[in-house]
Amino acid sequence: MFIKKSNACPCAYCKYFELFEYTEGFFTIQKGVCKKHYLIRELGDILCQDFILKSGVYTNKWYPTKNENENT
Repeated sequence: MFIKKSNACPCAYCKYFELFEYTEGFFTIQKGVCKKHYLIRELGDILCQDFILKSGVYTNKWYPTKNENENT
């Protein structure tokens, strides 16, 4: 199940997201692979219920396991 919520983190902030790039003509395309669900994902895709914030990433945006009372 994917979660649509305003001001949510992008999929690229998840610990299961692994970035890959390829070149198409003159353009570099960035996408990612979800190592949990084995899906190709866009960097800004909506979150799934298995989202876990990557270590070292700090954000004020919402994510599924975020404590709503945090003041960060």
